[in-house]
Amino acid sequence: MTNWHVNINGEAKGPFEDEQVRALCEAGTINAGTLVWNPDLTDWTPIGQTDFVHKASLGPPPSPGSGMLGAVPATGGATPSSGMAQPSGFAATSPTAAAAPVTAYASDYGSTGQAAPVSGAQVDGAQVVPDERSMWEFFTRALTERYAQFTGRARRKEYWSFTLFYVIFLLAAGFVGGVFDGLTGNVGPRNPNGSPIIAFVLVGLFYVATFIPGLALTIRRLHDLNFTGWLVLVGLIPYIGGIVLLIFMLLPTKAGANDHGPAPKHVT
Repeated sequence: MTNWHVNINGEAKGPFEDEQVRALCEAGTINAGTLVWNPDLTDWTPIGQTDFVHKASLGPPPSPGSGMLGAVPATGGATPSSGMAQPSGFAATSPTAAAAPVTAYASDYGSTGQAAPVSGAQVDGAQVVPDERSMWEFFTRALTERYAQFTGRARRKEYWSFTLFYVIFLLAAGFVGGVFDGLTGNVGPRNPNGSPIIAFVLVGLFYVATFIPGLALTIRRLHDLNFTGWLVLVGLIPYIGGIVLLIFMLLPTKAGANDHGPAPKHVT
C-alpha cells in the first residue's frame, strides 16, 4: 500500500496507508484539494490529482479565498494558473515583503522521514531552502541530533564533511596520545620495546564514539542514491568492498524524491 504524507492544518502528517487516508476523507479531515506526497510524487500534489484509489470518498475542495486547506494562494510557491495548491499555514510571500529568516532546510525533512514542504514554502516563519550548512555544522549534527538516525537521505556534502573532520580528529587523537606516551616513557629511547598505550586508548575511544553515527550516515548516503542500506555490508568484502563503497559515496544526489524521502539537496 502507498505511504501517504498528508498536509493537515499546515503540518505534514503520516505516513498513512490507503485505508487510513480513506477514513480521513470520510471524516471530512481532508478533501480533494488537500496536499499529499508519497514516494511516487516529485512534489506535494492535491490528492484529487493523484492515483488515490478511494477518490469517491473525497469531498470537494473549499472555494478559493476561504483560507482553508487546498486554497490556492495568489503569490509564493505555486500560482493559481499552475494548478498546484500551497499548504494551508505555509505563508505566501509578498513581492514587497521582507524576506523571512532562513532556518528551515530541505534535508531536515528528507532525513527525518517527514515529507518536505513545497519549494519556496515557509514553515514557522522560515523559508525552506536548499541545505547550505557549513561542513562543521554537518559534522556536529551527525554526532548529536542524527547520532543513530538510519532513515532518510544524506547528500555528498554531509557525508564528506563528516569524513573530513573524522580524519582530522582521529589523527589529532593519535598525535596527542603519542606525545603523552613519550612524556610518560611508554615509548622512546629509554623504552624501545614499549607500546603507545595512551595513543591506542584515545584512538579507540574516538572510534567507538563515532562508529554508530558514521554507520548511520553511510546508510543515509546509500538511501540518497535510492539503494538499500544493507549495501553497507559490501564494505566487509576483502580488498574490493571498501572501493565499491567509496565509489557509491562519490556519486551525486539523485534528483527528486525516492523511496527514502525527498531529495536532501533541493526541494523538488
